[in-house]
Amino acid sequence: MTSVQYKRFYDEDPDLSRAVNLLIDFPEELQDIIAEGISEMADRHCQVQELMKDLRSLGPDKIMGIHKSKRKQRDSDKNPRVHKTLNYLFILPIEERKKLAREVLNLYQQVFEYMQLSKEYGYAPRMEDVENITQVYIYHGAGEVQEFLKKLKSEFKSKLIPRESITQEVGRNLQLRKANS
Repeated sequence: MTSVQYKRFYDEDPDLSRAVNLLIDFPEELQDIIAEGISEMADRHCQVQELMKDLRSLGPDKIMGIHKSKRKQRDSDKNPRVHKTLNYLFILPIEERKKLAREVLNLYQQVFEYMQLSKEYGYAPRMEDVENITQVYIYHGAGEVQEFLKKLKSEFKSKLIPRESITQEVGRNLQLRKANS
């Protein structure tokens, strides 16, 4: 029986591989927003910044991997936010990585749904909306994002309310909720 040698840590898990490859394929502006969101999720759910502070406990392979990533030879290393996010994912325990990969794929689904909704109603997707969706997903979950998308769809249908009003309202509410959580 032959064993498969993976070149990258994220290729060991199909969900993580898909999540990372999609992130790398996004346009840079979208990469920035999503990468920051993934980093925030990693820290919120897995306390990844604490792991980064105590690199000695990671083991020599992970420390060497982080060191090599600093050479910026990979496409994913060109964007500092994506680079940071991949380092965060790299140091997580395998089970935490798998959980986070599923969450990231769910976040992507919410963003793709927003993009499709915008396209369906003839609006150009806005990065402000993607950022709001990402933050709402991180702090309140997919259910809240679905509520936002329902409101947005209703707004698109009616075309009576200026588009900015709903996204500004969501942004304000998010800031209030974030401050209270």
